[in-house]
Amino acid sequence: MGLPMILMIVFLVWCPLLAFSLLNRIGAISIPDKVRLTVQLEGYPPIYEIESQGSELRAMYPDELKYLTDTMSKRYFPFPNGTDSMKRSRDCVSFIKEYSTNDVLVVNFRPESEVPWGISEESMSALIDQLNGNSSINFIVTAEISRPYDPNKKAAAKHSAHWSQEIAPNTTLRTQWINMLQNPGGGQTVSMEGAFPSYLLVPSEGAVVVPSPIADAIQLNQDNYQRPFNASDRDWFDTLKFSLANSTIGNVWVVQAQHPSQFTSVYFNASKITYGLHRDRTYVQTIVFVDRAFPSFFAKYLQGGIEGGDICEIHPKDACECDRHAECVPKPTIKRTQICGSLSDTSRRLTEVRKGLNMTDLLLVQSEGDIQRMESAALTDWQQRSVLAKLINALGSFVAANTDIICYFLAVLAHASGAGIITLPLPLMVFFWGTLSNPRPSKFFWVAMIAYTEFVIVTKFICQFTIFDFNSVSTQSKQAADPLTPEKVLGVQRQSNFAVYDVTLLFALFFHRYMLRKLGLWKDANLTVTFQNDHSVSETEEEVDLEDSPHRGKANGKHAKSPNEQATTSGDEHIDDEKRNEAGKDPVSSVKPGSSVTVQEGGAANPDSGGNPIARFIRQLFKPKFRYIRDFYPIMFGLDVVAFLIIAFGYSAFGEGGSGNVIGDIQSNRIPLTFVVMLFVMTLMIVIDRGLYLRKWIPGKLTYQLLIIVFLHIWIFFVLPSLTRRPAVENTVAKAFYVVKCLYLLVSAWQIRNGYPQLCIGNLLTHAYGLANMVCFKIVFARSNSWPVAAYIN
Repeated sequence: MGLPMILMIVFLVWCPLLAFSLLNRIGAISIPDKVRLTVQLEGYPPIYEIESQGSELRAMYPDELKYLTDTMSKRYFPFPNGTDSMKRSRDCVSFIKEYSTNDVLVVNFRPESEVPWGISEESMSALIDQLNGNSSINFIVTAEISRPYDPNKKAAAKHSAHWSQEIAPNTTLRTQWINMLQNPGGGQTVSMEGAFPSYLLVPSEGAVVVPSPIADAIQLNQDNYQRPFNASDRDWFDTLKFSLANSTIGNVWVVQAQHPSQFTSVYFNASKITYGLHRDRTYVQTIVFVDRAFPSFFAKYLQGGIEGGDICEIHPKDACECDRHAECVPKPTIKRTQICGSLSDTSRRLTEVRKGLNMTDLLLVQSEGDIQRMESAALTDWQQRSVLAKLINALGSFVAANTDIICYFLAVLAHASGAGIITLPLPLMVFFWGTLSNPRPSKFFWVAMIAYTEFVIVTKFICQFTIFDFNSVSTQSKQAADPLTPEKVLGVQRQSNFAVYDVTLLFALFFHRYMLRKLGLWKDANLTVTFQNDHSVSETEEEVDLEDSPHRGKANGKHAKSPNEQATTSGDEHIDDEKRNEAGKDPVSSVKPGSSVTVQEGGAANPDSGGNPIARFIRQLFKPKFRYIRDFYPIMFGLDVVAFLIIAFGYSAFGEGGSGNVIGDIQSNRIPLTFVVMLFVMTLMIVIDRGLYLRKWIPGKLTYQLLIIVFLHIWIFFVLPSLTRRPAVENTVAKAFYVVKCLYLLVSAWQIRNGYPQLCIGNLLTHAYGLANMVCFKIVFARSNSWPVAAYIN
C-alpha cells in the first residue's frame, strides 16, 4: 500500500503543475506582465508616465467584483422596457458577469522615481503660443499592456490604445490651460473629464478597446432617457486634474484624479493608482487613484513653497503621509543652474537623468547641522523605545544581516543530525564553495542549495515507508549493532523527526533568498562587476615577498611585507609623496584598529571575465576587489581550545580504552594510545594554524583549510564508526566536536577571503586592555613555563 500511495501523491502534485505549465506555454493562460500609462499633450513630452509589473498584479477580490456587478445593474436598469437602451444596458451587465475574480487582475502602480515630472521653459512657451493660436491641440492618454507570451504571435506581445480629447480654440477649457501655464504655482487647475475609460478590453489580438456593450451603454448619454451618467458626471471615465507648481528646481506638474464616487468608498483606497486586467481576453476595469508618494506628495509641499533651495524641508511627522516617506530627511540644496534643466526636460527618461546627475551634489548631509539634526532625531526615537523593543529590534537586525551564516550553520546541523552520505554535499558545498566565494556566493549556489535540500527531504520521506526491507522490525533488530549498514551510511534510516533540520534549513534558505531579493542582490548575487567601471579607486595592489630578515628588506629602501599582505585605502587619511615613494605602492591607512577596508581595481580589462571558472574563482578569492580585514585568530584559537577539551574529556567516544574519567586514567597511568594520538594531532593543528597566522600566508591557509575539511568528514562519519562500533548519528560527543570544528572552518573561511591584518601581534590576551584581559593574562603566565612554551610555539 505504501508504493501506490507515494505514486498517487506524486501524481496529484505533479500533474496540475505540468498542466498549468503547458497551458501557459500554449497561451491558454496568458497573464499580462506589464501595464504602462502615459499622459501627454500632443507634440510635447509626457506629463507623467507610470508602469506596473510583476508582483504588483493581483487577482480581484470577490467582494470587489460583486459590488462592481451590482452597481452596474442598478445604474443601467432604470430605462423603459422594450427600448434599445434597455437591451444595451442588459448586454453591458451580462458582459461584466461573464468574468470571475480569477479573470480580473488589479495592478498597483508605482512611479519610476520620486522626482516630479517637469516642463521646460521652452516647452511652456511653445505650448502657450499654440494655445493662443487657432490650431487645435489634443490631450492624449496611452495605455500599453504587455504579455509575456501571445498564442497568435507565438512570442511576447504589446497591446496599446490611445484616447484623445480635443482642446478646441475659443473654449473655456483652453482658457484654463493658458491661465495655468502663464501663472505656475498660482493655484489654477484644469480638469480633463473623461480622460481615461474605466473599462478596457484587451483581446488576444489587436489593440486595446472599450468593450462594445459598455461602449454602447456609454452612448446612452445622448438619449433622452435617464442616463447612467451625464456630461458633468461621466461615472465610467476617470477625470484627471492638472496644475503647475513653481519650485526652485523648475516648474513641475501636479496630477490628481477624480473618480466614480460609487467605487471610492467600497473597495479602493483613494491614495493608490490601481488598474484591473483580465487574463485571456483581458477585460480591464480601470479605477485610477493618486499614489501617496507621487504626485500628491509634491502637490502638497511644492505648492506650499520651498525654503532654502531644498526639494523637501519638512519634518517627517508633518510631511510624510505614506510609508515610502516614513523616514524623510532634509534634501540637499540643489543649484538650479546645475540640474534644473535636467529635471525640467521631460523628453528624457528618468534613468538617463539619474545617470547624468552628479551624485555628490545629492548628498543628504551638507553641513554639520544636518548631521546633528539627524543624530538627535535618531537618538530621540531610539530612547523612546522600551528595553524589550530595543532587544527585539537588535535581534531582528542581527538575524537579517547574517542570514547566510544561519544557512551555513543549519546545513552543518542537518548533516550532523543525519550523518549520512545523502546530506554530505550540504556542508561540502558550504565549505568548498559558499564560504570561499568572494565577495558572496552567487545565485546559482543558493539555487543549488535549495534544490538539493528539497531532494534530501523528499528522499528521506520516501525512505521512511515500511515497503523497504531495511525498515522492517526484524531487519532493524538484526542490524542494530552494525554501524555501517547501507541505510545508516546513506543516512536514510527510519527515525523520528527525520527531517527537522532539513526543513529548518529549507526555510532559512528561502528567507535568505527573500532578503537578497529585498536588497536587490538576488538577480546577480556575485558582484563581480561592482567596480568594473570605477577607475577612481586605487590600482591593483602589488605583492611584496617577505625577505628572510626584516632588516634586509629595509636596507633596500622598502618596507618588508609578508606574502599576500594587502594595501588598504581610506578617504580620511593621506600619505605624502615621500612616504608613497618609499612604500612603492598606493597610500596605506587603516579604517580602525584591528580592521581595514581594501578596494582594488585593475586596468581597463576585467580579469574576472572569461577563462576557466575554477581559475576565476581562485583569482577572486586571492585578489578580491573589496576586503574587510579583521583579526579572527583569537576566535579560531578559542574554538580549537574547545575542540581540544571535547577530546580530552570525552575521548571514550573517539576510541576504545580508558574508563571515561580522564583524571582517573591519568593518575592510574592507563592512558589509551588513541587518546594520546588525538591530543597530539590537535596540538599540532593549533601550532600549524598559529604559524600560518604569524606568517600571514593565505595560500597555505587555504590548503590547510581544504585538508581539514576532507579529513574531518572522512574521520567523523566513516572511520570513527568502524572504530567505536557506534553509528555517527548516535555519537553525541563526536557530533559536538564536528559542529565546533565547522564553526572554526566558517571563521577561517572569512579570514581567507579577507586576508590577515598587516600587524599580527602574538599576544592574544593583550589585543584589548580591559580588566578581563589583565586577569586572564596574569592567570596564564602565573606558571613559570607558560612564557617559554609560547615563545617556542611562535
